Amino acid sequence: MAGVLAQQLAYVTAIDARFGRGLADALVAAGATLTDSLERVDVLVIADIDSVERPVEAFDDDAIDMAWDRPVRDALTLMQAARAGGASRVIVVTPAVSLVGRARLSAACAAIEAKRLMALSAARQWRAHGVTVNCLATSLDPHPESIAPTVVFLASPASHYLTGATLSLDGGSELAL
Repeated sequence: MAGVLAQQLAYVTAIDARFGRGLADALVAAGATLTDSLERVDVLVIADIDSVERPVEAFDDDAIDMAWDRPVRDALTLMQAARAGGASRVIVVTPAVSLVGRARLSAACAAIEAKRLMALSAARQWRAHGVTVNCLATSLDPHPESIAPTVVFLASPASHYLTGATLSLDGGSELAL
């Protein structure tokens, strides 16, 4: 897929982490140029996949802010800025655990689902403008090389007709739950 993203500006979150860096490298290999600004961007990849593990009864206000408020607010702010910057592709990467739930990850699952549903709502709103918004549900410890080809596809013009989807790319890790 070399060159399929030529002249596209891509903004990838969590680029300092192995997962975000791996996705960014795949986009560059496909011809995209990375940017650290959302003022002018074609592709936004939200690759923050942290989750706070603790029992439901152990959540205080600070833990709720860290597990719920901040991730959802950050994703919304990024999506708004990317749309204002001209983005035509938004890809939200989330852990697939939210689709099935898991003990000690209740707040994280709720926040992940909020981000996923926010992306679905944005897809419905922005599709008339040619903007696609999709989610990738991954394992809790994703390997960027397993996810990167799908991210490149979703960032490319070939995905123009796919929007509002959640693709599960977790290698079956959530099937055993």
